[in-house]
Amino acid sequence: MPAQILDIAIIGAGSAGIAAARACREAGVSFAVFEARARVGGRAHTVEIDGQPIDLGAHWMHMAEVNPLVPLGHDLGVTIIETPDAYPYYVEGKRQPREETLRLRHAWVETEERALALATAGNDVSVAACLPQLGDWTDSIAFNHGLYSGRAVEEISAFDYARVEDAGNKFPRGGYGALIERLAEGLPIHFGAAARRIDWSGGPCRIEFLDGEAVLASRVIITAPVMVLQSGAIAFKPPLPRGEAQALAAFLPAAYEHVVIRWRDSPFDAGGDQLTLFKGGRERNISLLARIENSDFHYVEVGGKLLTDFAGSASEREIFARDAALGELTRHFGEEATRGIEVVHVTNWWSDPSSRGSWSVTPPGKALAREALQQPVGGRLFFAGEATSPTQWGTAGGAWLEGTRAARAALEG
Repeated sequence: MPAQILDIAIIGAGSAGIAAARACREAGVSFAVFEARARVGGRAHTVEIDGQPIDLGAHWMHMAEVNPLVPLGHDLGVTIIETPDAYPYYVEGKRQPREETLRLRHAWVETEERALALATAGNDVSVAACLPQLGDWTDSIAFNHGLYSGRAVEEISAFDYARVEDAGNKFPRGGYGALIERLAEGLPIHFGAAARRIDWSGGPCRIEFLDGEAVLASRVIITAPVMVLQSGAIAFKPPLPRGEAQALAAFLPAAYEHVVIRWRDSPFDAGGDQLTLFKGGRERNISLLARIENSDFHYVEVGGKLLTDFAGSASEREIFARDAALGELTRHFGEEATRGIEVVHVTNWWSDPSSRGSWSVTPPGKALAREALQQPVGGRLFFAGEATSPTQWGTAGGAWLEGTRAARAALEG
């Protein structure tokens, strides 16, 4: 641990923390990053399975046209994969005609337009109130909107949903987590350093860790997930002011899980990274990202209200997600077609004590919690992460931008 008083201490080595650290390095100040895990990346983590890079967390480069990690990836020579155009829909193993696919695709646009109209009028309702009626497809569309927002559509602010920048999606070859790991090279990062208390009562801030170590810093950038902060895993002395405490409390944890499968003879087109959707229920359904980097690996995305409300243990949650994925695929394609599926990994971000979810959402009427959490506390504490991004929340790119913003504010403080 550094013996001197740092100019800036950064809590967390995810996307926001790495961005903040790079800004501090460029400014020439003394700083260090403290990470509870034994790795960088936070909720963006790439592993290799049989030679294939597999993202266990963030995989999509959302809002690609304004995502800062896209040009940074290009600078490192990373191949950025274009997202396939149309998202195919399946009903009981049959791919739907193009005209039906386009009609359902337009339902996403219509939902966004309705949410934006209501938000502009100052009426923050739930996303559920913005969904178009599509007959027997309505429940599937509701599920998909909830799945990719991380909560049921009844729980998501239409204002928050509408202001997300829509600028397309891409994928980094070799994995998103691997890209962030490369961007962290050369930074002073201390692993296994789980902060338990930040004393900002006077003089330099004192950050105390679970192993009994402590460091002093003039300012602290805190990039730990808001769900971890809500749990009280990091205490503050004195407690955070009422405004910041209320802002933290406003967020809801959100997630969906990857059930990573190997399906060599899957019916999905070659080409890679094709979002594939299915007709199903409002609460029980799946989506799938087919043929990762044109391989035999697929991500079955499992989430929705059933997973959010699941009350079992961590191992039981993983079994539940695996069985839900296999059950839905079997329902659509039959036992014979799915017999060769091999489940190679099931993520469990909900149960990870260093994340407690994949990202955060705000319920109706609480969207401005993001801006509230951006405000410096006492000129010495600065929060950053996907949760503080008004227009790119829930994304690694949004977290990167927020880490940079917080670093600039701390450097000016």
